[in-house]
Amino acid sequence: MSITFACKKILKGDLIRCSFQINKTSYNTLMVLTGEKNKLRVEDITKKIGLERSGVQKAVKELLKKGLIKRSQRNLLNGGYVYVYSAIDKKEIKKRVRDLLYEWYKSADMEIERL
Repeated sequence: MSITFACKKILKGDLIRCSFQINKTSYNTLMVLTGEKNKLRVEDITKKIGLERSGVQKAVKELLKKGLIKRSQRNLLNGGYVYVYSAIDKKEIKKRVRDLLYEWYKSADMEIERL
């Protein structure tokens, strides 16, 4: 899906990336997690998007900081634990994008009034 604005098409991914100020790896990580019903480890995400672990770890850290994903702990049978990740509800992501767009609209409208 794309939106045309001021003679430029804006893809859905670009809209989300711009709204949350996230890079392509973080966006791809978010899309993997929103498409999954199960919680995933960093290793699982790495396999799905085909990137190195360190890049996915940075993406996960950024998405956690922005509140777009959740982290929980899975205890292992022989002791120890691993962290697993899941996306927040898609409805919440959509709401946040809409809220950010509305704030942008209000700001743009004020600038137009100043012309």
